[in-house]
Amino acid sequence: MSLTVRYHWTSPLREALAKSVEKREKLWKKFPVVSHDADLRAKLWAEVAEELMEQFDVLIDTEDMKKTWKNLKDNYWRITKAFDTEPERATRWKFYETMRFMERANGDDPSSLRGHGFDPHNVPSSSGGKPQYFRTAEELMNEADVKDRHSPSPSQATISDMPLQLKGMSGKGRKRVRRRGQSKPPDFVQISIPELDRLISTKQRPPLGTQIQSMPFDPTEDNLSSEMELVWKQLDEEAKAKLKAERALRAALNNEKQAAEWARRTLSGVENPEGKFSVTNDDNKFADLIRIAQSNYKMDEGAQIVLLKKTTRLRGIYHQTAFALFVKQGMPQGKLQKFLDAFDDFVYNKKPRDPIISEVVETCDPPVHAAFEALFLIVERYAGELNLRYNVTESDNRWVRVEKESKSEVSKPQHKRKAKFDVADSDAAEHQPIVNRIAHDILEKKIKEYRAAIASTQDLLSTVDHNDLKTRGDLIEKLKRTQDLLEKITREQWELDVQYREFQSKQRTKTTKPQKRKMVSDAEPGPEEVATPIAATALLENNEAIPTVTELFDNTVKKEPQ
Repeated sequence: MSLTVRYHWTSPLREALAKSVEKREKLWKKFPVVSHDADLRAKLWAEVAEELMEQFDVLIDTEDMKKTWKNLKDNYWRITKAFDTEPERATRWKFYETMRFMERANGDDPSSLRGHGFDPHNVPSSSGGKPQYFRTAEELMNEADVKDRHSPSPSQATISDMPLQLKGMSGKGRKRVRRRGQSKPPDFVQISIPELDRLISTKQRPPLGTQIQSMPFDPTEDNLSSEMELVWKQLDEEAKAKLKAERALRAALNNEKQAAEWARRTLSGVENPEGKFSVTNDDNKFADLIRIAQSNYKMDEGAQIVLLKKTTRLRGIYHQTAFALFVKQGMPQGKLQKFLDAFDDFVYNKKPRDPIISEVVETCDPPVHAAFEALFLIVERYAGELNLRYNVTESDNRWVRVEKESKSEVSKPQHKRKAKFDVADSDAAEHQPIVNRIAHDILEKKIKEYRAAIASTQDLLSTVDHNDLKTRGDLIEKLKRTQDLLEKITREQWELDVQYREFQSKQRTKTTKPQKRKMVSDAEPGPEEVATPIAATALLENNEAIPTVTELFDNTVKKEPQ
């Protein structure tokens, strides 16, 4: 960017101007006569301006330069006229010796002018013959400084005027402007930023109060922007490619077959020469499981240990997800057990894969979903070599009898005829408060909704006009239906409370018999009993508060070790 700064006529610049004018006598020597050739004078002044510009690296305005020269010349003639009265003060003017060549302006022998009747009062002046008033040199110097300081601030020069000044055409331009009755061109110059250092070194600073203004300039090519444009373009392409890959991954994980294929390709590992599996320190918790699925590793002891740990962990995640899905969607009784049995039958009992497993797996996050697919691939590939059942603890055998417990609760008379409290009945009865409390919470929520609907319907009915029989009839009918449903649900909730109290009474009676204190975990599990444990014994305490659905979920679903 270019700046416009008004240069200041310092002492070195004025001395250089005087010396440059001295070399061109046709600009100042009046004997025999000063040249009146306008083109020649304009050319000479242009040469002076060009010489100063080369010396000081500033763009000199021709009109301003001629004005400064006139000021130097007038001051010199004034000091010369005051030389006889106060010569010691006149010689203090710092430009006096530089301007001594002006003694030859009226004659060829400047050395003898002052000794042969030289009269300073007859020295020609540029004031047009008006009477001159003489003052001391010090006063004249102060007057010149004040005149320079308080001279009117010039306006900004235009770009079109600059070439004419360099070519020496400013003289004609000045006459043309005067004929039009306008002021002369402004005394601003254009400099670039690198030249600021030169101005500082030469003390070419703008005077106090001068404003720095912007000026139109020709646009130049920005090399940095053109170079960085390629970098920004490459970064944008990489970001778009990454986003496209993430979208493709999410779309693939939504499809079971594509997810299985993705599990084979993800984290591609290189088999070692012996074909053995080695545990990695990958940040992905199931990276080792995916490596086993995508490569043909031998199922040695190390690989089986990793597989058993990951299977146990995925089993716990599967049970938690299935329970959450069961509660969220309000599935019918027995659906949860089908979810759990389908996973255990496929992974542990080597039975065909049930499609309902996908309903639970699809609700998991993409990394967990991929881990499930990798596990299923391993189970299908090494079906004859794997034996994962011994990794299931004895406490994990309770889910097998959840369906039996549910069926026993459906037939209440049959449930009352049970006289013996065997291990299986004790284990099934242990889960009875869970089912009871879940149903109780669901009914409680519906009761609140129906009560709110009844209140809103009554408020709406009170605002309806009595003459609007149709609207009032519809609202009254809706109100009756809602009240009937509320009574029905309230009765069902009361029955659940009665069953829960009966269950607690039986539990207290059972615990008083020493021979019936054997815990369910001590029972010997059958070979087909493989499921997730539910820690529900805490609900058997007498002073235990009724848990909510969330508390039941936390207490009943086994939290697998992380």
